[in-house]
Amino acid sequence: MTMIPSPERSWPVAGRLRGREWLAPRHQARRLGFTLLEMVMTITLLAVVTGMVLPILSVGFETFFLHSNIRESDSRALLALERMTRELRGADPDTLVTGASSISFTDQNGAAVSFVLNNDTLMRGGSILAEGVTALAFTVNSGTYDTTVQIDLTVEVGGQGEPFRTTVGIRN
Repeated sequence: MTMIPSPERSWPVAGRLRGREWLAPRHQARRLGFTLLEMVMTITLLAVVTGMVLPILSVGFETFFLHSNIRESDSRALLALERMTRELRGADPDTLVTGASSISFTDQNGAAVSFVLNNDTLMRGGSILAEGVTALAFTVNSGTYDTTVQIDLTVEVGGQGEPFRTTVGIRN
């Protein structure tokens, strides 16, 4: 009687049967696992590659967060400057009152408007206009025919920021 191997199990060419298991000869035995030397070499190689790649990645992350902080401080400063500029254009020049880091005036509709730096928060009346403001200065220049207000503003986020300056011509 000839035995035909089933398709799901191939029969070994050489070996012997022990119980219900088929044992391959020693020269055909498969290696299972890794040697200690192979494991140590792999771990050492991974450590060297990681040590070379990690500084490059950390510089990339630092640069990303630096630019993110700069972008956020710039957008805060530009938003605050735009709001103050828009409102100062419609101010009554005779009602301008400036302080160390504040300005108040009456707009064309007769409403009182004030911008004040309180610690690191720029306030418009009682509402917050911008946070992280480290410097704010107003300089009023009254001429014969026109009045201008120079605004100097610095906003910092995460220690990053730069000063902004704009000059607003007040409509008469």
